[in-house]
Amino acid sequence: MTFVQWMLMTYTDDTTICGDLAKYLNENCIGITTNAYEEIVPLLDGLNAPWGARRVFDNCWHRYHEDQFWFDAFLEDCCHLGRSFTEQSGVLYDAYRDYSHQPGKYTHSTTDFYGKLKARDFHRYRTCTGSFVRGLRLKDA
Repeated sequence: MTFVQWMLMTYTDDTTICGDLAKYLNENCIGITTNAYEEIVPLLDGLNAPWGARRVFDNCWHRYHEDQFWFDAFLEDCCHLGRSFTEQSGVLYDAYRDYSHQPGKYTHSTTDFYGKLKARDFHRYRTCTGSFVRGLRLKDA
C-alpha cells in the first residue's frame, strides 16, 4: 500500500469514494511513491478522475497534516521557546485547549499533549507552588 492509499483510507469519512479513488490511483498511477503534496496534486489533476479526486485528496491531506503537526502549530503560534522560560503546566494546557477550539482543529488529550512536550524535550517539574514546564512560555504572558 502506498502512502497516498494509506492516507486516503485513514483520513476520509466516505469509505466508498476513498476505496474507489484508491483503486483508481492504484490502476492508473502505479508509480506514485512520493508523499510530497506538490508532486501528487499534478498527477491527480491530470487523471480526470471521477469523484472529485483533487477535493478528496486535499481534504485527506489537510486532516493528515493537522493530525501530525498539531503540536508544532501550537508552539509556533502561541509560545516563545528558550531554556530560561517556564510556564505553569495547567495554564499551558488551558491555552492549548483554547487554541484547539478554533474551527477545523481537534483537541488532543492531556496524555497526548504532555507526551508531545516530553518528546520535544520540554521538562515538567513540581514545586510547592505548582507544576511547571521548562523551556517555553506563552506569548501573551
